[in-house]
Amino acid sequence: MILINLTPSSLYNGILLVLALNISGAIGDFYISAIVLTQDNDILIRDNGESMHFYTKTTQ
Repeated sequence: MILINLTPSSLYNGILLVLALNISGAIGDFYISAIVLTQDNDILIRDNGESMHFYTKTTQ
């Protein structure tokens, strides 16, 4: 917050854009965290960048 006081007002729109993009990326992380927290403790997650695969143990 201190930096916002030192920043020229002409850069506010650019800073807001960067903050909005950062927050929009974090929303996906919160979504995945919520999914993982609702799963069993023995879950394995494979993230290859474009998709995620969730694995659990099967009982026989």
